Amino acid sequence: MMIARTCSNMVTSDPDLWGHVLYGLDHLKSGQLARSDPYSYTARGATWINHEWLSELIFAWSWQQFGATGLWAIRLILVATTMLILVRLISESTRGLWCGVLTLAACWIEMNRGFAIRPQLFTMAMLAVLLLAIRRIFERPTWPLAAAFSLPPLMCVWANLHGGFVVGLALLAFLLFHQVVEVARGRAPRRRALVTLAAVGVAMLSTLVNPYGWRLWVQVLAAPAGGRIGEWGSMLSFHPLYLLVGFYATLALLAVATPAMLRAGDWFEWGVLIVLAAAAIVQTRHGPLFCLAAAAWLPTYLEAALPRLAVPPRFPRLFVAGVTAIALLYAAGSHLGASGRPYRLLVPISSHPIDAYRFVRASGLHGNVLVDFDWAQSALWYLHDTCKIAYDGRFNTVYPRGVEDDYFRFHFGGADWTGMLDRYDPQIVLMPRGWAAFEQMKRRSGWVAAYEGESRVSPLDGSDATPVVFVRGGIRASSASGGGPAAAGGVFEFGVALN
Repeated sequence: MMIARTCSNMVTSDPDLWGHVLYGLDHLKSGQLARSDPYSYTARGATWINHEWLSELIFAWSWQQFGATGLWAIRLILVATTMLILVRLISESTRGLWCGVLTLAACWIEMNRGFAIRPQLFTMAMLAVLLLAIRRIFERPTWPLAAAFSLPPLMCVWANLHGGFVVGLALLAFLLFHQVVEVARGRAPRRRALVTLAAVGVAMLSTLVNPYGWRLWVQVLAAPAGGRIGEWGSMLSFHPLYLLVGFYATLALLAVATPAMLRAGDWFEWGVLIVLAAAAIVQTRHGPLFCLAAAAWLPTYLEAALPRLAVPPRFPRLFVAGVTAIALLYAAGSHLGASGRPYRLLVPISSHPIDAYRFVRASGLHGNVLVDFDWAQSALWYLHDTCKIAYDGRFNTVYPRGVEDDYFRFHFGGADWTGMLDRYDPQIVLMPRGWAAFEQMKRRSGWVAAYEGESRVSPLDGSDATPVVFVRGGIRASSASGGGPAAAGGVFEFGVALN
């Protein structure tokens, strides 16, 4: 298998990377941000407030200049930055090795979900920088003003990179509240508190320096508290559950450390972790952020709660060196003895139906395409110049809720499943055989199954992921096929040309 022979190459099925790079490339080509939707037919012309525009610009430039290696390098730099800050924070605040190892071992499993090549990478790194700045503000006896006044540029850049900056805003708002309370209690120097309050205020206002101004806040803060999209749903509904072992292990460590945190009077750290844990339970996408903050703050209190885990002072250096080396090896995705060109991005064909895209292009099909949500952004990558898409990963920033409702009724073949067909006028439907609506589409008058790909199974839930192209009115299947080098070994390279 190709996957086995090229173990140094990153295998990814992430459905959003295609869109992030494509939007950035179109931005570079036109020289301006798209202010309205140019890609869909169900929300054509709708206002698009793209809270990830700067990340996508960086991804696109890296792809344009260096291909997959450029995308891999971004991941390496951001993962390494995040981990270096974490081990620095742990080594500064603990006497030994074991509490840091225990915390990182639990947190890493969950944090790993935030290390895909997506704009979330920037949020992980920015949150780590923010935690470092807060530590400097709180703990340095003669703290540098730079720690406080690093907050405005940090938040300004973060607001343009990814909508996760709202987590930073919430953290700063809680910091502001904490400083007011501590001054009132006589536990914080008034001058330090005033400077911190000024820096926090400027930092919060600096997030308005973006192409959309205050409307960015409105759009991001209006994000749904749940929904049918996996990462927007609750931890309690996440599947498969074994992937959440890191989150629940970190919750257990927080429970162990809580008495020590409260005895020390450090209610700021405890409050932040409790709120992030609650946010993660409501929306699973916050799980990696909770574990990142926990990795930075829990070891200190675990040592207080479990003093036998403290070891001689020489261990922190070993800890920093060891964790840094492991993190860099992980981020690089490299292994000794691997063959082939290093640092390619390989995509399982079971996750993205490149053979079906090839058929659509070779057959000269064009028009409105209703496609599986998880395939939609790779469909944009290959078909956007001739086709418009019904519903894709920009669901919360472009599409009205009615489109989402109609899409999922079609997906699950439930009542009013024909809404997507009747209300939005698609000419092509690209769907997996495993959908409940598949058999209904086969019986649907006026639609013909023009192409069916090779049999495959979804890596997510084991369902039948064989792609089928339905065409309204019907056409004869051309000689286009799903074979060829792009499908060899069950994987193909990210961004590979269809011909």
